[in-house]
Amino acid sequence: FWENFDNIAPINYKISYDQAGLSQYCFTQPVGEQWPTMAEIIQSGKRVINFIDTNADTDSVPWLMPEYDYVFETPFENFNHNAWQCTVDRPKDQPQQMYMINHFLYNKITNTNVEIPHRYSVNVTNAANLAQHVQNCTNIFEKRPNYVTVDFYDKGSNNINAFSIVADLNNVSYIPPKFGGSGIDGTKQSDASSLKLNVNVRQNIGFILVGAITFIIFIINRI
Repeated sequence: FWENFDNIAPINYKISYDQAGLSQYCFTQPVGEQWPTMAEIIQSGKRVINFIDTNADTDSVPWLMPEYDYVFETPFENFNHNAWQCTVDRPKDQPQQMYMINHFLYNKITNTNVEIPHRYSVNVTNAANLAQHVQNCTNIFEKRPNYVTVDFYDKGSNNINAFSIVADLNNVSYIPPKFGGSGIDGTKQSDASSLKLNVNVRQNIGFILVGAITFIIFIINRI
């Protein structure tokens, strides 16, 4: 997911992707068609999925897909961890889309309207509070979220965090990473391997960093 605040032309993203050798792996999904499973995407050799929120140009860069043709979001301006919403914020007219839960809290600098991440509440926001928000939206929309967006992705409390919550949604086991150590079998274990998935089931998980906010993006089940 790219938040294109400066309306950068998609061709400029493509140049960077080309230089990094990523373009060859980018997947393009026709609007309105059923998504393949994660296993099918991997087997196709196209395993990088990209969305951009503004200024998409699918004629020149078809794999940089316009987010709101595929995904709707819940409200993103949240100031109270007891008042998370499960309503369609944007766009308003695409009820059959996948959806994203925005679960990050803002705080305003004293005597200003400047909004900053509410870092001091993150152990509440990213634990059982997140699990409840996900469950509420699942009940209201009658389907599980496809994406969950949080700040401070590595924070939580009581062994509950964004990783464990989404692992539960995907019916897989979450094994916390062992920083600086080794895996259970004595081999080096990377953070990315700490979520174990069966690629034959209709599930998918992805991660991306965007600007100052860390977004954890999850695709859950087949659409």
